[in-house]
Amino acid sequence: GGGCANTIDAYGGGSAIAGGHTNTAGATNSFVGGGCKNTIKSGHTQASALGSGINTVSGNMLHINSLYFLLSDLPTSNPGVPGVVWSNSCQLSVA
Repeated sequence: GGGCANTIDAYGGGSAIAGGHTNTAGATNSFVGGGCKNTIKSGHTQASALGSGINTVSGNMLHINSLYFLLSDLPTSNPGVPGVVWSNSCQLSVA
């Protein structure tokens, strides 16, 4: 999509790099959102990286440098949907 010195290698079919520099998508259907020096390792299919200096540890996973939740926008009771984050008396819980 943009940036410079980004690489989608032979194992990165269906992958995208939106921007940044020196990023590598080395697994099928992977995504790098930007930043620099991110590497989606071969075999980590459907992994995503947002930030800088990230080396993926698994497929089917979002890898980020930090995450911010605005608690007032999260559900305040268990939504009953596996994997959804919700606020349980100002503590984060996962359904």
